[in-house]
Amino acid sequence: MTSPAISTEAPRPQSCSPARRPTPARLLEILDLARWAPSGDNRQLWRVQSVAEGAEIALCDDHLGFLDHGPAMRIALGAFGESFQLAAENIGIPADVHFEALGESGGRALVSLGHRQTSSLCAARLGAVLPLRCSNRRLYQPGSCTASELHQLGDEVSALGSVGLSFVTDEGLDALGRTLALGEKVRLQHEVCHRDFHSKVRWSAEEALADPTGFWVDTFEIKKHERLFLRWTRSWGVFRALDAVLQVANMAAKLARRQVMKSGAVAVFSLRDQHPSSWIEVGRALQRVWLRATALGLSAQVLGVAPIFMHRMRQGGVGFSPRQQRQLTHMGERLGAIEGMPPAEDLALMLRLGRGSAPTARAGRLPAEALLDDMRQDGGLS
Repeated sequence: MTSPAISTEAPRPQSCSPARRPTPARLLEILDLARWAPSGDNRQLWRVQSVAEGAEIALCDDHLGFLDHGPAMRIALGAFGESFQLAAENIGIPADVHFEALGESGGRALVSLGHRQTSSLCAARLGAVLPLRCSNRRLYQPGSCTASELHQLGDEVSALGSVGLSFVTDEGLDALGRTLALGEKVRLQHEVCHRDFHSKVRWSAEEALADPTGFWVDTFEIKKHERLFLRWTRSWGVFRALDAVLQVANMAAKLARRQVMKSGAVAVFSLRDQHPSSWIEVGRALQRVWLRATALGLSAQVLGVAPIFMHRMRQGGVGFSPRQQRQLTHMGERLGAIEGMPPAEDLALMLRLGRGSAPTARAGRLPAEALLDDMRQDGGLS
């Protein structure tokens, strides 16, 4: 993946009065960039409505899956809010984002356009990189992240006081891969997770174009026979029967372990407190680090299953069987013993980093019009 050129010169601000309701056309221009923000399972649940001072961002929370837990929703909101601000500034419109009304569905964000009350978190304009950021599930070159690059990524988080960032490298990646494989095995053998996952898979380019949310199977970077096997085991009953005989979950977990081992580094985001707003800050930090990594020519992939499972365990382990709870408790103990990892109770998210071949495909995005509630209300969408 080649490094895009990034201008650190601030664009000349355009005229945009904060007292004037922004037009749908202006919001669409911003959303065309902001829509490339990451979200759990590529759900893209953000919805935007213009208000007098700018825009209001909320999350639709219908049909949430097992992994669409409160923290995942808040991370998605934070990443999109950060993207919205960067996108606006990229076209010369100062923007300021404030998050409020936090709840299990994530909360909402208010964006003031035309002025900024707080300082930007970094001088470099990352808005231009938004359409280039994507997940890459290929294997990376071990050791392909330099100390200087990791330092630059750390700088992106330094202004966010509620988020910590550390890195697992070298020998730690083997231990981390082995440990995360335990969580992957739990996910594979969890009936609700199984059904949620397969409901989001798009099996052809035509399906992915018709519904760009979820997973286009080409982004999994798997071989033809693996794709056929994945499709064959869409039925939970078929998967259980084959797993009992062939230990399918173990084989898939080994592949997940190999992905981690074949990385340049793993960025680990941690919470310095358990306030709901801290998860919003994790989303903002994730997007800034991911965009900076993209600008540096690094590939990335979120490792989110284990952190979400750990959070569910802290909430009492609801939804897991006693056996799965024991497995996840063991995973948490092992995570805390890995150099570079925070205590399991502070773990928020992980991002796998490194250099490797460009991805075969990338996940799609809803058109900007689909995210703008004003357009639906005015009959602008069919």
